[in-house]
Parts: sequence; structure tokens; C-alpha cells
Amino acid sequence: MSLTGELEEERSLRLQAETELRELRMMKNNLDRVSRLVATEMTALRELCQQEKEEAQRMKFEADKVKIKRKWMHIRMAMSVCLSKSLN
Repeated sequence: MSLTGELEEERSLRLQAETELRELRMMKNNLDRVSRLVATEMTALRELCQQEKEEAQRMKFEADKVKIKRKWMHIRMAMSVCLSKSLN
């Protein structure tokens, strides 16, 4: 093979390698971008989950307060009924 032929072959191989390298860099950039998007989304989902958890705890606390209040109202009503029966 002549020197010119070898030079052309080397150029061709170099161009292929450069093209492949460019494609790999693009793929890496895309993967980096997707990774950042996923990380951002995960952070947002964690925050939302924490907010929902806190809201659920507040709702449970309020429900427990209502249950206690209802229980005391039943007790007071029962005592009132007993007291009114004893007065009659």
C-alpha cells in the first residue's frame, strides 16, 4: 500500500473516531441533563411527600381532638340525663 493510501486510511479512521467521540459526548451530555432532571424531580417529590406526611399528621391530631371532644360531650350528656332523672 502506498504512503498516500495509508494517509487516506488514517484520515478516514480518525474522522470515524472523531465522529464516534462527538456522538459519545452528546450521549454523555444528554445523560447528564436527564440525571439533573431526575434529581430535581426526586427532590420535588420528596418535598411533596414530606408535606403530605405533615398534613396527614395534622389531620390525625385534629381527628383525635374531635374524638376526645365527642367522648366528653357524650359523658356530659349522660351525666345531664342522669342528673335530670334524679331531680324528677
